[in-house]
Amino acid sequence: MLVPDLVTLDRARHLRQAQSKGAIIGSAQEPGDLAQWAGPLVVYWPTLATLAVAETLAATRTVVVALNNDTLRPWVDAFDPECLAGAPVAPTPVVLPVPLVRRAMVYYTHRFQREPAVPEPVWRMLLHRLEHLYHHGEHFTAESLLALVWQLHWPPDTAWELHQWATRSLPQADLPHPAP
Repeated sequence: MLVPDLVTLDRARHLRQAQSKGAIIGSAQEPGDLAQWAGPLVVYWPTLATLAVAETLAATRTVVVALNNDTLRPWVDAFDPECLAGAPVAPTPVVLPVPLVRRAMVYYTHRFQREPAVPEPVWRMLLHRLEHLYHHGEHFTAESLLALVWQLHWPPDTAWELHQWATRSLPQADLPHPAP
């Protein structure tokens, strides 16, 4: 089971009980033995950070999220997961309905998928292009950008770094999308 931080584990009695009975529990900062876990991974109280970590655990076959919340929206949009219980979250039909931004992201996708480390000039070119598009009326949110890069199968660490950049750098990240 993956929790956002070890404080969550300390505060939740049922998690401590599960751990005492043999459950492997790690945090987003310190996954520990979860890196070798080959079964389904339960993400308890999901955050974008825990979902990004869950995607990086190579041995994990299935990611199960517990406790539905709005943080799941980009992940649901990208992967359209199967709902096992509770109210399903329907994916958005078009993850990022801004054609120029989608085109830029698709253009850079092959570089980020095939190279183990993205060259700094390429990364700066992408960020500059996204800033240019954003400040010229092509508005998007950090969450929709994250959903798109997940859908395009970017490496999780690169996707998370882009999301963090967008969260810090886009001054008006809460603007609605323009009509497609």
